[in-house]
Amino acid sequence: MPNEMLSRREALTGAAACTAAWPAFAEPAAATNWHALANDVRTQMQWAWEGYAERCFGQDQIKPVSGGADAFFFPKGPPLGLTIVEALDTLYVMGLDKEVDQGVRWIADNLHFDIDGEVQERNVGERPHAFLQSILVAIFNNNRRIWNVVAATELRVQTSATHYRIPDVCVLRRTDPVDAIVHTAPLVCIEVLSPRDTMSAMQDRVDDYIRMGVKHIWLIDPVSRHAYIATSNGFQQPLEGAFMVPGTDISISLAEVFTEFDEMMSQP
Repeated sequence: MPNEMLSRREALTGAAACTAAWPAFAEPAAATNWHALANDVRTQMQWAWEGYAERCFGQDQIKPVSGGADAFFFPKGPPLGLTIVEALDTLYVMGLDKEVDQGVRWIADNLHFDIDGEVQERNVGERPHAFLQSILVAIFNNNRRIWNVVAATELRVQTSATHYRIPDVCVLRRTDPVDAIVHTAPLVCIEVLSPRDTMSAMQDRVDDYIRMGVKHIWLIDPVSRHAYIATSNGFQQPLEGAFMVPGTDISISLAEVFTEFDEMMSQP
């Protein structure tokens, strides 16, 4: 392996020499000691790698102040060694063969992508969708002290160790933990339907919320004016034309929601 790496380095050196000889590039200033500067950068890179390897080797990234570890992709899931993967080419070009070998061995022994999840396109950005979101959030937040809740849009919810969802409206209890990513089952998750949504895909989303422990999952369609309460058994329209949370004062009249929606949509 060392001989193979050396020959590839020689190729890189040759390419760099050709670039330096190209007439369009000016010669570097004679007063600059480029070899000393390169050695200093190399030493700093080696120092940074050793600190990472000593404190949190294999984790995605190191916290520079505390020296602890921080996950980049899955806050409560497996680390993917992001620092190692991103640093390998730099270590290689700098000739830090020991560090390269250390990183390659970790990747060979530990890095895998058999994670239960997939990236899905989300329907966002359309006026009816956005207006209905804003109306629902406003209703909850205008009553947040009475209902003891707080609502937000586009809030990432970790439904399992490797699954994330972003409900159109997420309603949290004011007593829930204040985390950047929601790990506690929200009180209510609301999805605003778009023309491209399918009921089978929406049922998958609902099932994720249910497995997390979300008790109240609502769907609302701004085009057809239909609303649904979602369960593991399917979808049913709410009684009395309102979304309600039993045992609380929360009650949202769908007629009032759509009246406000029509007014907003009629604005030029």
